[in-house]
Amino acid sequence: MSSEIGDLMAGVDTELVSYEAFKRCADEELYDLVPDGFCVDLILAASRSSDPAMKLMAKAARKALENHAGTMLDAAWEKEQGRDRSNNF
Repeated sequence: MSSEIGDLMAGVDTELVSYEAFKRCADEELYDLVPDGFCVDLILAASRSSDPAMKLMAKAARKALENHAGTMLDAAWEKEQGRDRSNNF
């Protein structure tokens, strides 16, 4: 069993579990176990990596983070504008 665990940790399919299935399941299971901000910090670090493969893997996640940041900033700006308008009355 330990060699199969090692295979999955190295990104290799095993006879019983594919690496893709392992990644999907692990992502779902581990998300709640890591500290707040861990995933964001990890994605940003990977996107700044000197390893081209790592950068490529992080590209879509970084784009999603950028979109999320934009959405949050837009919402905060709208809220601030609403506050400014109510102070003018």
